[in-house]
Amino acid sequence: MTMITEATTRAELDLRGDELIVVDFYRDDCRFCDMLAPVLDDLAYQFPFTRFLKANCSDIDGLAAEFDILAFPTVKLFREGREIDSLVGFVPAQILSELIGKSLYS
Repeated sequence: MTMITEATTRAELDLRGDELIVVDFYRDDCRFCDMLAPVLDDLAYQFPFTRFLKANCSDIDGLAAEFDILAFPTVKLFREGREIDSLVGFVPAQILSELIGKSLYS
């Protein structure tokens, strides 16, 4: 998974055309974020044509507010620079896989 920074956040989300982008918004002090990370790493291999990004809201001031993140972890799906779906909290791999699969073909 690619780590995004404050300088690259908007560019990563805007310049990918119709490619599906999955962004993991997390914090360093979040236990559930730590649990979700390997799940997303596995899904990145299952969906090779989907771009997976990580955004550390502990390091980037204002990132959580910009993307309306109220709890961690939050996973948001983007296409053409727009949010198309999101999940909050730790969720099993099957639910994330179904969401990504549905978003790929909609």
